[in-house]
Amino acid sequence: SFGIVLYVLVCGKIPFDDQSMPALHANVKNGLVDYPGWLSSECKHLLSRMFVTDPNQRATMREVLNHPWMIKGFNGPPENYLPERKPLTTPLDPEVIHAMQGFNFGSPESINTELTRLIESEEYHRAVKPFQREKGLPPPAKDAEKRRRFGFDVYKRRSSGNSRDTLTGPSSEALQLGNDPMKPFSPLVSIYYLVKEKQDRDHAEMGRDQRDVRDREKAKEPEVLPEIAPPQEAHTNSAVYEMPGDKRTG
Repeated sequence: SFGIVLYVLVCGKIPFDDQSMPALHANVKNGLVDYPGWLSSECKHLLSRMFVTDPNQRATMREVLNHPWMIKGFNGPPENYLPERKPLTTPLDPEVIHAMQGFNFGSPESINTELTRLIESEEYHRAVKPFQREKGLPPPAKDAEKRRRFGFDVYKRRSSGNSRDTLTGPSSEALQLGNDPMKPFSPLVSIYYLVKEKQDRDHAEMGRDQRDVRDREKAKEPEVLPEIAPPQEAHTNSAVYEMPGDKRTG
């Protein structure tokens, strides 16, 4: 979708178009794109890398953001303003689960059950391990338990070639997720992140609004001047300092 959006922005038309729906589907599946002749070679190369039909061969986000056409005229890739995301763990936030009902995923109970199954799965743990290693995070408790429980089976599984590939090579999920849990592992996981981030923004904005209201109310309050106590009554000195027979001076 990023490639399609970029194509529309630079070319002013959609990349796949045909009067025949079967032909249109064939063009999309085969990645047949018509590039205008006036398109620069760098831009064409970037788009062609984004329109590769094989996900494993398609340009990664890192490659796209560091492409010469993308950083032309700048000192480096664009800044990433996305909020930091960490791998999901249980228990899940019930407020987020409740809000996810609006996406037709089912009842809160079914959403919680399915999400829990996903994030406790071996595939999810395997996918987030690179991120945990990079950030220095401890592995989930379930991983440690599995290693203790099934440590013996590791040697048995190594005897088969396919099992060796599974143990030593990254899984397809890990390749897709890489060391970034923001990348899609499941639509349910992605929606959970989005809903939670929206709620966090709303809560932060609500807090700012409440502070603004308090500040405005405080500004409307009349200024109260401090009360200053009156000075104590002055006492005159009645003593006479003239010598007897002298004229009074005061």
